[in-house]
Amino acid sequence: MAGKTQGNSLYLKQDAKRAIVALRILSAQSVFSAGSGHLGAPLGLAPAMYALWAHEIRFDPTHPKWPGRDRFILSGGHASALYYALMHLAAFKDRSGQNSLPRKELENLRKLGSLTPAHPEYGHTVGVEMTTGPLGQGCATSVGMAAGAKWLNAVYSGKDLFNQRIFTFCGDGDFMEGVSSEAASLAGHWGLGNLVWIYDNNEVSIEGKTSLAFGENVPERFKAYGWNVETIENGEDWEAILQALTKTRFSKKPTLINLHTLIGRGLLDRQGTEKAHGGILKKEELETLYAQNDWDEEIFLAAPEEVFLHFQDTLGRRGAEAHQNWQNSFDVFRDQFPQKAIDLENIFSGNLPEHWINAFDALEKREAPCSTRISSGKMLFALADYFPWLLGGAGDVGPSTFTLLPREKDFGNPENSSFSYGGRNIHFGVREGAMGAISSGLALMGLRPFAGTFLAFFDYIHPAVRLAAMMKLPVIYIFTLDSIKVGEDGPTHQPVEQLAQLRAIPNLTVIRPADENETLQAWKVAALTKNSPVALVFSRQSVLQLTDKNQENFPLSKGAYVLKDFCKQDELPQCILMASGSELALVVSVAERLFASGISVRVVSFPSFELFEQQTPIYKEKIFPKTVRARIAVELGVSQGWEKYTGLDGAILSVENFGESGDGEALAQNRGFTEENLFNLAQKVLLRS
Repeated sequence: MAGKTQGNSLYLKQDAKRAIVALRILSAQSVFSAGSGHLGAPLGLAPAMYALWAHEIRFDPTHPKWPGRDRFILSGGHASALYYALMHLAAFKDRSGQNSLPRKELENLRKLGSLTPAHPEYGHTVGVEMTTGPLGQGCATSVGMAAGAKWLNAVYSGKDLFNQRIFTFCGDGDFMEGVSSEAASLAGHWGLGNLVWIYDNNEVSIEGKTSLAFGENVPERFKAYGWNVETIENGEDWEAILQALTKTRFSKKPTLINLHTLIGRGLLDRQGTEKAHGGILKKEELETLYAQNDWDEEIFLAAPEEVFLHFQDTLGRRGAEAHQNWQNSFDVFRDQFPQKAIDLENIFSGNLPEHWINAFDALEKREAPCSTRISSGKMLFALADYFPWLLGGAGDVGPSTFTLLPREKDFGNPENSSFSYGGRNIHFGVREGAMGAISSGLALMGLRPFAGTFLAFFDYIHPAVRLAAMMKLPVIYIFTLDSIKVGEDGPTHQPVEQLAQLRAIPNLTVIRPADENETLQAWKVAALTKNSPVALVFSRQSVLQLTDKNQENFPLSKGAYVLKDFCKQDELPQCILMASGSELALVVSVAERLFASGISVRVVSFPSFELFEQQTPIYKEKIFPKTVRARIAVELGVSQGWEKYTGLDGAILSVENFGESGDGEALAQNRGFTEENLFNLAQKVLLRS
């Protein structure tokens, strides 16, 4: 606690003052060295950063990936200079035991190839728990982390292995973004007492005072969400901040610490104004900071030895002790619950359960037509029985996306007897944006989340999907109602451009299977994918069963494969027809008709661009021989992306305008998705190629 003395007076105010000054000066020197950056928030938040890291957070700098650690999220990622200064002073270690952020990295802030990018990047800089920058995303993702910790503690309870707390630095910009409101509402509803948001309430935005666009009573809003609220009027009072932090330790509600700060403190001509947010730090401003803080200007991107020792004596000592206690508890847990310990080690390492593949063995082959969303539910429900840490839900469309696990409890605050923190069905409500970010938070805790909604509503979840792809998180997105064949619901619910949007995101694997057997293989691919999210796209309307379980004959995992050649053995086709999803049946019908008219045809099932691009040039040539230039792609969406495979001589049967309300089959026919139209298009392409 603040004011306590121990040995060499670890908590003496002079030590704290020296450490806070060092955090500020190193942040300023980094921004000065970079020639640009955001210094306003680091100068205002330095006392809060000190209070949290020196005296409250459980974190071992020598083992930054220790599973039992508390988590810290810098939602306003532009304040990264402060985070990097803390990492340097606290001597975070990399896997080799070396300082992960030496002086040269502070000097290289925002420079190409450095470990100190403008916004923190997960997997790039040791100690960064998630990639932040787009405001609101860090807040929402931290809710997923807190939920994940609650789930782990409920399912693998014993010796308090997973009583982690999640601390997030937030700002006015975060709270203006809708995703933070969605997530805060859920956090309060779920009673996530292990979640703490420290609100940098400096009342300044880039355009001026926040009152220009943001006048609500934030503390009262959070109280209405079901949060505790602690207000600290003086952001310089690190002891008051620490007192507020310690009060949250055993809370049954999430906590907002409403911290009033001065943006750009010490930048005399800019502090407290929008001019302090970012930009170039002038030499005279840096010199003023030196004078204000009695700092020797010869000490550049360094700090007095006493500061390093202070962080070792506070954070370092506490972290090492907490880490060792956790390891001792885990060793006891392993002896008592060996199978659960194996599960946890798989969770920590990102591995699958040992017998997960057996989930699909007993599934009966379906002969009758059915929608791929129904097939997906069948696969998901079977997989969940063999995959204990597979969990998720939908944006209030679970019955339509088939994402409600039939034998599992609902996740939520156990004070309501119908909920359990160990539940695997997560009801996100109509909050697709928060659902995406929370799913990323669950994945960052080692769990395997799935998140479902209609494909047309991908736009709500897009920012979180993009960040998940950057972070290489194995989130599984389930998108149903995949085309204008949704029909009567009309153009607002009929996806047209969304498939192209998904495919445009780097490191996102998109799979649109054509029938139940392809759906089974798609789920296998999703389960096996460790370093990228996967988007599974399914139909509402029934489709024919065109393939069987023989993966060698129908290798969806290769992204594209020859479904059938309508030509003589060892003869190249005159034309290639390719499609994904429900349109594959139309392509097969037209291929049969073309073959009957004397034209040899190859039908290619093309469920995934991304998987196909991972194949060898030899395989690609085998599927699409360069000499066969008559190629047609068929998909109920915009054509963007298909031209790479059809070439200049080919054609694309696509949907280039929004749909309309009416019968789905009639609408598709109206847009040219008929046997007659595709047959005629193929003949035209053959003539010109």
